[in-house]
Amino acid sequence: EGAWQIGTGELISLSEQQLMDCSNRAHPLPARNSLTAPDGCPPAEGACLGGVVTSGLLYVKMKGVDSEKSYNYTDGRKNTGQKHCWKAGENRTVATIDNYTEVQPGSEPQLQAAVRLAPVAVVRPSPKPCLPKQDKD
Repeated sequence: EGAWQIGTGELISLSEQQLMDCSNRAHPLPARNSLTAPDGCPPAEGACLGGVVTSGLLYVKMKGVDSEKSYNYTDGRKNTGQKHCWKAGENRTVATIDNYTEVQPGSEPQLQAAVRLAPVAVVRPSPKPCLPKQDKD
């Protein structure tokens, strides 16, 4: 969204749900039955494993992404990210990227150079194997 606004001057909300549902085909995840959650964690699959940032970026580069208004977020219980990619949304492109660059972990000069050019996504591993379940009111 930030790169699109910098490039076009237009800020639009893009579909996170489409990335969760569809991007795992750009960098496929292991088969469902081979995914295991750490002890004490609920079973997870697809984007619920934390996702892979490069999968999302590669997907947007190859296919583009729809707007959040058209391909809206679901709470995950209806759509797991592993099985359902809404074809109508996947065929509608609102934004794309030309390229992306991965910065070597720990390289402050590379990070500084990247920030001067475009928005930066930062991935930080969780110190805990899973997040506690939160009840919805």
